[in-house]
Amino acid sequence: MPRRRAVVVASGLAITGVSLMTAAFAGSAAPAPAVAQVTTTPPPTHCAPGSHPDTGIDGQVPVADRLSGRAAQGYSCNLRIIGGLKSTAAVTLDTYRNCAYFSDAPGGSGIANGSVVVADLGDPRHPRITDHLTARAFSNPGESLRVNARRGLLVGDHYDTLQANPDQVNYIHYLAVYDVRHDCRRPRLLADVKMPRAAGHEGCFQPDGMVYYMSSVMSQGFTPIDLSDPRHPRELSAPWKLPYPHGCSISEDGKTGYFSDTLTGGVEIVDTSQAQARKQNANFRILNIYPTPDDLTQQSSVPITYSGRRYLLIWAESAAIEQPEQACHDATWSSMWGYAQILDVSNSQRPREVSRIQTGVDNPANCAAEAADRFPQKSGLAKGDPFWAAIGSALVYDFHMCTVDRLHDPTIMACSNFGSGLRVFDIRDPRHPRELAYYNMGTLSPADPTIDYAGARPIIRRDLGEIWWVTVYGGLHVAKFAPGVWPFPGDRRCVDRTDYYARQYDLRDPTC
Repeated sequence: MPRRRAVVVASGLAITGVSLMTAAFAGSAAPAPAVAQVTTTPPPTHCAPGSHPDTGIDGQVPVADRLSGRAAQGYSCNLRIIGGLKSTAAVTLDTYRNCAYFSDAPGGSGIANGSVVVADLGDPRHPRITDHLTARAFSNPGESLRVNARRGLLVGDHYDTLQANPDQVNYIHYLAVYDVRHDCRRPRLLADVKMPRAAGHEGCFQPDGMVYYMSSVMSQGFTPIDLSDPRHPRELSAPWKLPYPHGCSISEDGKTGYFSDTLTGGVEIVDTSQAQARKQNANFRILNIYPTPDDLTQQSSVPITYSGRRYLLIWAESAAIEQPEQACHDATWSSMWGYAQILDVSNSQRPREVSRIQTGVDNPANCAAEAADRFPQKSGLAKGDPFWAAIGSALVYDFHMCTVDRLHDPTIMACSNFGSGLRVFDIRDPRHPRELAYYNMGTLSPADPTIDYAGARPIIRRDLGEIWWVTVYGGLHVAKFAPGVWPFPGDRRCVDRTDYYARQYDLRDPTC
């Protein structure tokens, strides 16, 4: 979650006091998609017995429910919780085998420090904490924790929001590397270092695990880090200066990067072949920029394929920055909140949108019904809510972190949508996604109207028919799909050996 800055939107470009190098990229940018295209994703057509469906708009926690105490029961459809681990939890999560790693920095990570919790989920119904990781970067790894299963490495960098604190300014350069292959329940520290120039906020792995990209919004750079010797991380170059970098993903061959733009809205498609080859002073080349003028704060992405054709799943954590009400009155905005898109990137020179994934709360037609949700201080609901105090009304129902069940012919995507909780979508047909299931923890208690926000990337365990995710105040949750909902009947059971994502999160024997 980046620090907010005021922006003015004009002709699809965000204008700030910082040069965004738009002139350098002007020749390569793809045409902007048409705005004011509202394509609300159909909600679930049926909720299994035992569900507690949304009482308002799809994805909403209505103020009336918060005041009456109904919201404390939560909202669910086709998912039920079977286990959990009480803790605070920030906005980063990953797993290796049956071990989960998440930050317990309080308040959604904001400006507070903590540690990285190690949890054993060998019995998902009874998770247990086995360790706390205290490397300097792991005191607040922001949105950066990543596991590379091929090499058995857990890596993270320190959140850059603390650089406003003079005592913490050096923390943004910290990087930590742990070995999780030896014993995932008790990772071994390999490196706890301060990088010379790279700064943290988010991060992503090259699929072979040899390069990790540190990303920093504040320093406006992606830095490729050579991890061929994980005990001695090495910068391959100075930070690659791109407009307000946020999250990233790398193609399966490591030669193409998809870098999200925090404030101007868009995704930079970048030739990363020099970093993939671990060339010293590695450079990059912009292949194209796909602008998202009405889906401004791009968060991250996942490269996927359907029948071998390349697509890219992208999502944004904010639409009209700091002003979701802008979508109520400006016909050029197609969404109240940040949403997800599926792009066809088979031709990197001509990426194109094939679908949008927007829940009911995203639709500007529902603006009036959500007014009190956006400004709960007017209803006395913001009191005692550190998350709300830290981010204001900007991220109430935005998409924040998404994942898929596999990279090749994915069937579902799961997203943490802040106040909308965990949302799951059927994406077997990339042109016609639909909502399949959800679980929203709602508020903390009938007497406490604070929403238990979901911010970290969920983990889909296809082999178990489960999703593991964390919420800011509730900690770790394990949910199981209702019988017959997912995996879909008739879908292949074997694990695709060429799909590194499936191999990491589906622990069945790949030989079937």
